[in-house]
Order: sequence, then C-alpha cells, then structure tokens
Amino acid sequence: MVVIGISTAIVPVVGQNWGARKLARVKEAMTTCYVAGMVWGLFAAVIMWLLAPFFVSVINDDTSLVDAAVLYLYIVPFSIGFMGLINVATNAFNALRKPMPALMISLARLFVVYIPLAFLGGHWFGYAGIFAATALANVIVGIAAVFWTRSVMAREWELLNRSVPV
Repeated sequence: MVVIGISTAIVPVVGQNWGARKLARVKEAMTTCYVAGMVWGLFAAVIMWLLAPFFVSVINDDTSLVDAAVLYLYIVPFSIGFMGLINVATNAFNALRKPMPALMISLARLFVVYIPLAFLGGHWFGYAGIFAATALANVIVGIAAVFWTRSVMAREWELLNRSVPV
C-alpha cells in the first residue's frame, strides 16, 4: 500500500510541473519517488524475511501451506521496491497523457516477462520457480520502466522546447 501511495502521489506533481515547464522538479519528484519506493520495499522485505513464519502461522497451521507461504515471503518481497518503480513510471506516463507506454509496461510485465518465466520456473523448480518469476519480472520491468520513462521524458521535453517558445 505504501508503494501504491508513493506512486499515486507522482501524478499531480508531474502533471503540474511538466505543464509549468519545470523539468528539474519533475526529475526530482520522480527520483524521490523511486528512492522512497525502493527504501520502503527494502524495509518491507526485511520485515517479511524476519517474520514470515510468524505471519503465516497466525493465519494457518497446515504445514505444506505454511512452507509455501513462507517461501513466497522469502522470495517475492525482495521485488516490492521494483514494483514501486513500475507504478511510479506508469503513473508518470499517465500524468503526461501517455497511457500507451503505461499499458505497454503492464502488458510486458505480464505477458512478455512473467508468464514465460513462471512457466519455466514452475517447470524446473515448482512453485518456488513461480515465486522467483514474480520477483524477477518485477526487477526486470521495474528497471526497464525507469529507463523508458527517462527516455520518453527527455524526448518529449526536447520536442516541447522546440515547438513552444518560453
């Protein structure tokens, strides 16, 4: 929830400052949100790593379910911060009135990265491979989303500066 809140906060900041032609503020806000998401993700992951057996045992005492859920909490939370990168990037694209890159990021994460990795990971390593595919998809797409957002913003900024006098 914290990562979603951080990424949602970027929309008005990017939209207003982009419209006001204050690229430095946009970059600063994006960087702040990226860092905050990664820091929170690391914090949440550490909590999950340390307390996974406790959290799961409070909910259920079935040994096989507890083992699977604990394994999930040992693997997937590592990628929470990277999921935050994805959310910040997609929300920034939406603030720039560019919903297609946001959609492409979401679709690529699912169909291009996650499903093939989950298929292979599940085949080779069982459900642990599927959990790892989730985390790896978040990492790969999160990093790609940051670079894509920066690239599009730089290109759009240059076009904006060429076409509209200050």
